[in-house]
Amino acid sequence: FYGWKRLNDPPPGAPWYTQNYSFDYGPVHFVGLEAYDNYDMWRSHIYGVESFTSGQLEWLQDDLAAAAASVSRVLFYHYDFSHQINLNNLGVEMALWGHIHYEEPGIIWITPYDLSTDNVCDGERAYRLVRVSDGVLTPCPTISAGSSGQKLLVEYEPANDGTYRSVTARITNYQSERFEHAQLRFMMPNCGSDPEVDVAGGTLSQIDDSGEISTYYVAVDIDSFTTEQVVTVTLDSTCTGGGDSDRPEIAWIGQSSPNPFGPATLIRFGLYQPLRVQLDIYDIEGRQIARLVDDDLPPGEYSESWTGRGDGGGDVSPGVYFARFAVGDTTMTRKIILVR
Repeated sequence: FYGWKRLNDPPPGAPWYTQNYSFDYGPVHFVGLEAYDNYDMWRSHIYGVESFTSGQLEWLQDDLAAAAASVSRVLFYHYDFSHQINLNNLGVEMALWGHIHYEEPGIIWITPYDLSTDNVCDGERAYRLVRVSDGVLTPCPTISAGSSGQKLLVEYEPANDGTYRSVTARITNYQSERFEHAQLRFMMPNCGSDPEVDVAGGTLSQIDDSGEISTYYVAVDIDSFTTEQVVTVTLDSTCTGGGDSDRPEIAWIGQSSPNPFGPATLIRFGLYQPLRVQLDIYDIEGRQIARLVDDDLPPGEYSESWTGRGDGGGDVSPGVYFARFAVGDTTMTRKIILVR
């Protein structure tokens, strides 16, 4: 129903040309509401100058009454510009909203919870955890993922691209929060309807084998301030029924670490057979900046450092670069962000 065309001719029973919806997730009922700051008086005969229309509020009352058996009820909207929402009168447990680009202090200790969360733009990447146990809500203070997401990292070796039957995920958590219900996604060759899977460090929760590449979801408990937590998913080597990839398992390259980086980053790679290896750094326009490796190497694991310098010896500008790893007829790339 989203979009301007729908607003011009809403279906019968729609609440006053607005886009509102609700759903249940377990014992919690969620309600999403459109909110307005009609400073340009757009369709003022419909939307007026308030945050919510009378039709919306009537719809909200009816919707919440129908969900009276829910353990908790949660509203979410952009912002209540006209202060029309009274959580106590509505009997809801939580409202989630933003717009003001900061978190109001102390509100996570008061029920009903009236929660603003800091913004996700301007490098903030702010978000909030709300833990739910048997429908009871426990909100946490706003936290930030870091300007480039660096406060919670997942690195895969070898590449998590559906080529390999054994992939290791290394998780680094710099947050003060524990993520006890985290989900990791692994891409594996499709092994038919009954693959043999070994998981260490987590619990296999779901397999999507509808395509040529299967997606494995692994539930993992990530402790706060984890220096390194390793989760390994191994697919049995006797995998049949679509388990062979067009690209042979001859080598792998990991994501550089740290990434983004300042003085230096380490690029790890490995070979399963003797191969000619070229490892180059390219800029975002496809120009070769530096050649790190150009050699015949035996099987094994290797690492190479890049300090943000070109082949001419000078420092390159901060920005996005690509490590290009070429072995035989296979080429793999990894994005690297230089921030200095």
